[in-house]
Amino acid sequence: MKAVLKFVVVLFALAAAALFILSRFEIRLPAEMLDRYAETVSTSNLIVRIDSVCLRFPTRIRANGFRLLDSTKTEARPFLSADRVDIHLSFSRFPWRLENLVKTVTVTALKMPRLPEGYYIPDSIEFPGSYDFTETDSPVELEIPSFAPFKLKIIDADVLDLKAKAVTVERVSASQNVLQFSGARVVFPDRDVSMEVTGDCEVDIPGQRILGSVHGQARQPNIRPMLQALDISNCYQFIDGFTGVTTPVDAGCRFDVNLRNSDLRLFLDLHPTGGAYRGVPLETAQGNVDVRVFVRGHC
Repeated sequence: MKAVLKFVVVLFALAAAALFILSRFEIRLPAEMLDRYAETVSTSNLIVRIDSVCLRFPTRIRANGFRLLDSTKTEARPFLSADRVDIHLSFSRFPWRLENLVKTVTVTALKMPRLPEGYYIPDSIEFPGSYDFTETDSPVELEIPSFAPFKLKIIDADVLDLKAKAVTVERVSASQNVLQFSGARVVFPDRDVSMEVTGDCEVDIPGQRILGSVHGQARQPNIRPMLQALDISNCYQFIDGFTGVTTPVDAGCRFDVNLRNSDLRLFLDLHPTGGAYRGVPLETAQGNVDVRVFVRGHC
């Protein structure tokens, strides 16, 4: 009996030593394995590329050089990319399945300069009503695996020219091909004042919609570049009418994106204080900008 006990103790000691040694080193996945995985998760619309993946046993996975490309474009510029993605696992979550083990995900240098090209009017089109530019009818094909909720952190985000110093999402979860972001907090990079917005978002692949809402404080330079990236030139006149507004603006935003035909609705609720509107001084104001972008085929 004592010999068996000693054997078990030695075995556990060796296992602990092996785990300790493995935790000090990163294991790099072979490029061939990574290419096969990227090809598996790519779809007819989207191409996934990852430069490298390293494992630090047993609780961390690091992916470097993540890129998502539009398969309809010949150019190799990604519309979504990140320098690094760190996935931290927790073996205290049962049952032990991959979809349950993710505890936090940290993304560094997230960039999304544009939406997929199907959203934009081609440069060759003189005006949206041209007969060679009609409503699209192509659903986004994407399989989102179901997983237990985890926390998401993003460091240095630049999404549609909306820049953020830090983004945290308290709860990210997916079920039945619907991805949900709950309790999101976006901190703007302005140094002279602290500003942030909070909200929620849902990506519904079966319903082909992205729905979300945020509220908080922002400034005109925080919002206008996003409108430019979305190519919504008709609303510039309303946003640019406000001048001399230096204090943070109480703001809210609701958005609705139709993934099938690229319809976009963006509803801005703005409460600027001070400054002027079209040269007329104001103490405070309440205004809404309701933007709807769509293309319809000819009857």
